[in-house]
Amino acid sequence: MEAVTTQWDAWRAAPVSARAAQAYVDLAVAFGKTLASSEEARYALCPEAMWSHVADVLNAWMALESEADTHQRDERACTHIQDVKRWMQTLLVFERMSDPALLVLTRVLAQCLVNVVTSAPDTRSTLWTTHVTAEGTEPWADALLRLLASADERTSLAAHVFLLNCLPPGDDKLPDLVYNRPARRVMEVVLQLYEAAVYEETSDTLPVTLALVDRLFVAGLAGPLLDALGPAPDLHATQLALLRALIECLHQHVQGSDAHDAPWIVNVRPLIDRAVTLSQYATDAMQQVAEAGADAQGLVRAYMGLLALFECLHWAGLRAHQDASAARATEAAALLPLLRAPAVLGACIQLLRQARAFYPPQAPFTPSTASVPEGHAASALHTPEPDDGRPGLPRLKRSALQLLGTLSFLAGPQDREAVRDVQDHVRELGGLVDVLSLTALDELNPCTCKIALMLSKISASMLFLRCATCSSRMLHRRRWSVT
Repeated sequence: MEAVTTQWDAWRAAPVSARAAQAYVDLAVAFGKTLASSEEARYALCPEAMWSHVADVLNAWMALESEADTHQRDERACTHIQDVKRWMQTLLVFERMSDPALLVLTRVLAQCLVNVVTSAPDTRSTLWTTHVTAEGTEPWADALLRLLASADERTSLAAHVFLLNCLPPGDDKLPDLVYNRPARRVMEVVLQLYEAAVYEETSDTLPVTLALVDRLFVAGLAGPLLDALGPAPDLHATQLALLRALIECLHQHVQGSDAHDAPWIVNVRPLIDRAVTLSQYATDAMQQVAEAGADAQGLVRAYMGLLALFECLHWAGLRAHQDASAARATEAAALLPLLRAPAVLGACIQLLRQARAFYPPQAPFTPSTASVPEGHAASALHTPEPDDGRPGLPRLKRSALQLLGTLSFLAGPQDREAVRDVQDHVRELGGLVDVLSLTALDELNPCTCKIALMLSKISASMLFLRCATCSSRMLHRRRWSVT
């Protein structure tokens, strides 16, 4: 230990150009060369020796940290970058990352990266440039990607926290995740891991990813990131993961007690444009599948994307209603005219109409084609299973109707004229019939309308009928039978 401390002191006193020539750095380079030389040399390399060496260096580091003041610690931390690079180069070779003897070592060094950017903010820009935005073939350029994808959960968590701690709220490096190609690739990996971790509710990376997406939203970068991840109209898995994470963030902004005025317009406008474009894409795809039996793969992606987009717009509309009803002059309150645009209403109505034609409702208690065992009789009230083999799109019509109901809700006395314009536009498009037809049976309600969602459908229909004499007469002419 005394030899390591002496070596550390000599390294600390040497010029920057000479520090790279110190013995333990040379050892790291030698390890790297050995790994690249031959398979026999890689197997002959002793992982325990690497661990012992790094442990001595870290112990000496901690001993010096305990004796130095804050300024000296920050100054020294900024000089360790080359050593971190070389150790990452040594450890993150793919042939070594699965070595059980090196898993703990890799985890410790990943945690060291987190500690450095947390306790020494001056190092964030350097490490960000080195491990996140660097382009080229340098071994350390994709170090963060390899740490994120590590099979060791704690190593992957440390990489997530490193990324989050490098980007405090309002940091000027946040746009790199949108506009810088290597950094955007890092964000894509984070979203892919989030999609996989959603099914494992105990994963510790979930809140870290949600916090990162929330910082992007507060910075006005969530919407631009959706566009940067892929062009319209299609949506791929990474964009869908972003939308699902954004739903959680919007839910917190709506349910939270703070009235922070986030840049809602710049975030939500790309979602509106994508929803309109994707609705048209889904409508065309449904027609092609129904008429020509085309491949439904694109329709499935569009369907999943529309569910997520409508959910995002629904929560944005709720927040807009909150601020508008409280007479707060915020960006969220200014969302209502954008959400109530004719293009959005027309996309919802067109989607309702096409989805009904694509998957028409079936009456209950239809004769069953199921075989009856000998000696038994078929029940007169036998109902087939809701999944009858047709290519259905569950919850799509309900999501579109939910958004229409949110947009037609009265936010206050000053909102009457705008709501009336929404109602008139829906009637002009012939959408009243499409909304009322949803009180019939659908794929998620095959037998009865005595459920809360059916009542919400009727309430949403009444919002369109309110203050409209001709529509009221139409309603009275309809014979409603709810049993």
